[in-house]
Parts: sequence; structure tokens; C-alpha cells
Amino acid sequence: MYSGTLDSPRFSRLDQVHNRNVGELELKWAYQIPQLDRSESVPLVVDGVMFITEAPSNVVAVDAATGRQYWRYDHPLPDDLRICCGRNNRGVAILGETLYMSTLDAHLVAIDARSETSCGTGDRRPPGGVQQDGAPR
Repeated sequence: MYSGTLDSPRFSRLDQVHNRNVGELELKWAYQIPQLDRSESVPLVVDGVMFITEAPSNVVAVDAATGRQYWRYDHPLPDDLRICCGRNNRGVAILGETLYMSTLDAHLVAIDARSETSCGTGDRRPPGGVQQDGAPR
């Protein structure tokens, strides 16, 4: 379960990495985020695929073992979008084989996790506008 439990303490009871072997970890690959915006998300890994969100409203699927990119989804944003708090995206959620991402223009996008194909989008903007950058829960 993401973040450990439903109240999200972000504590894991997994015991493969601990204080006696953490110094033996080594870098296997790195992914360079191309935009110079903030990156405040935790990658989501499902069945060996890592989903990484990038600012402003993009998601990339990579092989978690090698870092090889499978696909990339870039959500189009309107040119007149007013952003209050910086260009940021804080992650995705998954249910079955569908990823869900909140976009900076306050849409909820459903993306096929296998192919980057958009399954649809819902406009969640109230009158007057709003910015959305948190990961769906």
C-alpha cells in the first residue's frame, strides 16, 4: 500500500534494506528529468514499470530495472493558464491498468498504463479557476 497505510505515515515494514546493508547499495541507473521545474513526486512502481511524473503535467513509464523508457505522456496545457505556485506535479495513482494524474489545469486524466493512450479526461475547474498539482488518492 502506498505510504504504508491508509493514513500515509510513509513508513515501510519491508526489511531488505536496513542499517547494516544500506552502505552496500549502488546506483544502477538514473533518469534525468528534462524540465528545470520542481520535481516533488515519488515514483510509482508496478510490475517492474516505474511511472515518473514531471512538471508541468507529464508522466513517463520506464523499466524499473534498467531505466529504459517505454513511453511518455505530455498533457497539453492552455496558453493562458495562470499558475499560482509553480509548475509542479506530485505523482500518479493506479487502479488496474489505468493511471490517474491531476494536471496543472485542474483536469483528472486517465492514461492506459501499458501504452500512454489517454482514456479520457475530466475538467474539475470551478468558476474562477483553480490549480491542481497533488497526486490523486
